[in-house]
Amino acid sequence: ITGDELVRIVHKLNGFPYRTGVSNSIAIRKLDVASYVQDRLNSLDDSTNIRSVAYVKKMLAEYCANYSFTTATERSDGLVHGDMHSGNVVSDEGELLFIDLDSIAVGPREYDLASWCVRSMRGDTAPAVEATAISIDEGLSSEDRIRSMVGWKVLSSMSHELVYNPVNSESEVGKLARIAEELDAPGDWSSH
Repeated sequence: ITGDELVRIVHKLNGFPYRTGVSNSIAIRKLDVASYVQDRLNSLDDSTNIRSVAYVKKMLAEYCANYSFTTATERSDGLVHGDMHSGNVVSDEGELLFIDLDSIAVGPREYDLASWCVRSMRGDTAPAVEATAISIDEGLSSEDRIRSMVGWKVLSSMSHELVYNPVNSESEVGKLARIAEELDAPGDWSSH
């Protein structure tokens, strides 16, 4: 998959007509990263990595105050895959298709590309950074919005590590903070 192919398929999905709520027995939810990060944090007990939990709570508060996910969704909503990585793209007779649509939602159009950039820094082979640059160059995405969505994806991944990988969460949260810095996500990621 090339960066150009990637940006085309992501923007095709983002522009697909949708309706939130129930239609023909299918509900499409609103993507709300702030709420599910908070829910994950609330599910942790007092023995979970205290330093990392405090750090993620601090960053979540900063993002809620300065980079509202709700506001971002209102300004640029579209259909979002929600679990974008190279394993969820297949080719059928030369046409690229998404699979594993259980996380599909309405959310900021930039979220999928930002999410894929974070995953690429963690080993995904898709040319996500190249695709993001193409999307920005062609005026399909805003660099500032991509950067803030990178921060939201990093927060989501951090909370995931705290809940589902508590033994290694300290090092994984640190790695994710460095990824946020490398991808120029806004905020003070250096304090972890």
